[in-house]
This record gives sequence, C-alpha cells and structure tokens, in this order.
Amino acid sequence: MRTSYTLKVVLVDFTDVNGHAKYKKSDFENMLSGTNYLNSPDDEEAYGSMSYYYETMSQGDVSINAMVLNNSPGGNPEWIHLSHNKNYYKSHYTIFADAENAAIAAGLDVSTGSTTKLVYIYAGNFYLDGLNPRAERGNNRYLMCEQWGGRGSYDNEIDPSITFAHIGIHCHEFGHLLGFNDLYNGAHRIIDWCLMGDGCDLGPDPGYKGSCPAPINPHYRNWQGWISVSNPPVPNSGIDFPYNEYSPTVYVAQSGNDRYFVENRRYRDFSHFLPGHSDGTGGILVWHVRYTHTIDLIEADGSGYGEGGDEGYGDMWPGATNNRNLNDFTIPDDNLWYGGNSNVILHNISDPNETMTAVFGYKWFGDVPIDITWTNEVLIGGNLAVPNGIILTIENGTIVKFDNGWNLTVNGNLTACGTSSSPIFFTSPSHNRQSWGNIYIYSDNNDLEYCTFEYGNWAVKFYGYPSHTSGNVVKHCTFRNNDQALRIENSDVQVENSTLENNRHAFVLINAGNSNGIYLYGNTVQNNDRDGIYASHSTEIGRASCRERV
Repeated sequence: MRTSYTLKVVLVDFTDVNGHAKYKKSDFENMLSGTNYLNSPDDEEAYGSMSYYYETMSQGDVSINAMVLNNSPGGNPEWIHLSHNKNYYKSHYTIFADAENAAIAAGLDVSTGSTTKLVYIYAGNFYLDGLNPRAERGNNRYLMCEQWGGRGSYDNEIDPSITFAHIGIHCHEFGHLLGFNDLYNGAHRIIDWCLMGDGCDLGPDPGYKGSCPAPINPHYRNWQGWISVSNPPVPNSGIDFPYNEYSPTVYVAQSGNDRYFVENRRYRDFSHFLPGHSDGTGGILVWHVRYTHTIDLIEADGSGYGEGGDEGYGDMWPGATNNRNLNDFTIPDDNLWYGGNSNVILHNISDPNETMTAVFGYKWFGDVPIDITWTNEVLIGGNLAVPNGIILTIENGTIVKFDNGWNLTVNGNLTACGTSSSPIFFTSPSHNRQSWGNIYIYSDNNDLEYCTFEYGNWAVKFYGYPSHTSGNVVKHCTFRNNDQALRIENSDVQVENSTLENNRHAFVLINAGNSNGIYLYGNTVQNNDRDGIYASHSTEIGRASCRERV
C-alpha cells in the first residue's frame, strides 16, 4: 500500500552560529523530496532526493513531501533563533525541547502523526553529543545538521570540506521513524553495507558525505512489505539471482528462528559506493537474521567489521577470496545464531554477473562441493552425492537424517567412524522402513565403523559397477528396521562384529567377493523377515562367522 509522508522542516540556529543565507527554502525541500535532485546547492554531485531513495527501496510504496515551515519571504528562510550558543546544546541535550518551544512561539505547527514527521535542522556543521543527529521515534521527529564535511569533520565550522548536507543521514534517521534500528553497534557490526549501519555516509571520495547512501538490507525491506522474498525450491540444481535494485530477487532459507537472505548486488545505483567498489563488479550478499533487529552479514572472507576486520570486496561471494561455498562446516560457517547446525547450504556460487547462480536451500542436497567434516545433526533434503575426488568425513556422535526417500551416493570417499559410546546414526524423522533411500558406494576404501543405519530402503549398498571395488570396511555397525540392510554387488567388503536385525533382508550378496573376497566375521544376524544371507553368483566368502538366527 502506497504511503505518502509529509515531512515538516524547521530550521533553527544559535546565538553564535546562524543559518547560511545562501541556502534557499527550495534547496532543503528539493534535497528531501525533489524529483530530479542531481546537484546540491554547493554544486556537489547528488544521486537523488531522500524521497527518491525511499521510492527506490520500497518499489514506489513510500514517497515524502517535505515543506519548510519557517517564514520564507522571497524563498529565503527566516531561521528560528535558539537562546544558547551551539556548544551549550552539544553539552546539554536540550535542543529538541528548546527547538519545539521556539517553533511554537513563532506560530509554527510542529504536530506530527503516523504519516506526518518532523525534522529540526540546526545551523552549521555536524556536532556530536547533544547535537548528534538522532531520532525520537515516539515523537515522530529527528534532528539533523544544515552542513557536513563528511566523516571526521565534527564540532567545528572552519573545515574547508563543509558543504550543504546530503541525504544520507536524513535517510538513516527517517529509517528510525519507520522502525529500523542501528546496525553499527552490538556484537555483529554492519558498517557500510546498509543504510542503518554507517552506509548512510557513502558517496564519492573524498569525504563520504552521504550523497549515495547504501541500500536498506533485504530483511528490513521485506519486513516493511516493500519487497517479496521467496523460499528456494528444495532440492534444486541452482537458482538464478538477477540484479535489480528497485525490484530485487531475494531468496530466504529458514532454520528454526534463523533466516538467511541471499541477494545479488552490483556496484551501481545506490550500491555504487559499497565496500570494495574499486576492486570488483559485485557479488552475492548473505544476511543472517534472527528475530527483527538481530542482523549480521556473513562475509565470504570471514572478517567483517564486527569480527575485527575491515569491510571490503572480500565480504561478497565469491569476492576477493573466491569463496564459493557456505554451510555449517565451511570457514566462515552459517551456524545458527546461538550455535548448532542451521543445515542451510549455499554452494557453487557463480562468477559475479548481472544474473548469478547458486545452489541454495535448507537441508543438504546436490553435490558435496569440497572436502568436509560433518558433526552434530545433518539433515538431508534431496539426493546428495560425494563426487569423485571429494572426501566426506563424519565424526562420532553425528546424526544424519534423511527425508522422503533421498539417497546418498558416494563416488569419492566416505569415512564415518563413530565410537562405542558415541556412534553415528543414519536415520529418518519417520520411524518406518523405507523412510529414506539408500547409501550407494561406488568407490574403494570407504570406512564405516560404529554406525547405526535404520529405517532405510537399501541402507548401504556397495556397488562395484562399472568397476569392481575393494578395500571397503564395515565394523561394529548396526543395521535395523531397513528393507535391505547391507547389499554388496561386485565389491570386496570386510564386515566385522556388526548386528543386522529386524530388517526384511540382512545380507544381500550379488557377484560379491569375486576379486579379493568378502569377509563376514563375528556378526549377529537375527529377527530378519526373510534372508539372513542371500547370495547370488558370489564366491570367496571368507571367514563367515555369524551368530544367532541366520
């Protein structure tokens, strides 16, 4: 729903610092709500008015109509005079009250409401402390300075860089009136990547005066209802992320109360001066959000401002470090805000372009892109493969949960070694046989120890096609409540001290052991519906020693 805001502007000055006569009423109104604001009154480049900025961020849902309330004969505003000098207000924090009283005494209507906001603009340069620009959300008003020399220019009127203030800080403080919080403080500090950090200061070098403030992060834009976001289909083979500042394509994956927003940014429009703009063309940004105002940027180089590093092109994906994969086990990771696996994956990020692609979603699927070690709880939401040359290691105590009949296919290497006190589980949320699919192993020298496989179809299948496989080991494992517990085809496998129970089939051996042999030793096979050992065209079954019902 389109909302048009009225922004009342009151100009106030001090006993020792007066407003500048060269600035007209129209200069303030054009900067705040003009339709073609491309140059400031001091002839500095501008990138649009504050209203244009918010129209862009909201897809046209928000517009601002600014009007200077001061009497302005001939377009020259008569500034409201406060009763103290400027340093007094820097020290005493009373400018809102004094400005309101002086404005009312001058006959100005400073009332506000849900769609009527107010800004007091004080004369001269940016001062800190009691004159630091700030918003009073409950009173629908904010404070801003007439001029600014940019970052580092505070508390003086003689800096040669001081000129007519640009829109950036106005946009930031107006954002507070709309409900946005500061993002530059707290444990995870976002500085220049968002308007509500210090991105309000961005613009051409030198100075960082705020003529081209950073966009608002996609979570805040979505929270206001300005843009829509989509949940990625899972599984997927890659999602397109086209760039469009006005109407961005943003995907979000949710894990518990944590959400991960992914968008494509290019160094143009209001993203023109984002960190690293001189080093690259753009990339993917990943925002980690918990609740409304707990927001972090997951930097590809693992070193943002909040982590003690600097913001730059390394924050984007793939960025300066060419980092193309993000999950719970990469560096950096995307663990939940308070620890634990999120099971959100962002893999195979493409080169920066107008449309970027990546595999993105909640739960694992697709290809494991790099050597990785799983811990804690890993959720499988689609068919997952370990490609040739990739090593998947699973640590003791890990629980791997499969949904909807999905499979794990191993063409690389799988090493899953639990312990007697901390086994590894391959299971499903649904405790029924065939709740998930199969673990297909097509390669040599895989190691499964102290693992429990339950509720699968063919829980583990060593499959030696097109080439015979060997060197695979299964030790101290439990197979229960599967359709087929352990199927071995054209492969040499050593199975020792394992238990196969309450399955439909226990061992199924097809063309097994035809090279170096299959070894079954010390295993317990019991209470299976049909076969203990089913063998077809299998030879050299060595040291077969099983207990209980076979």
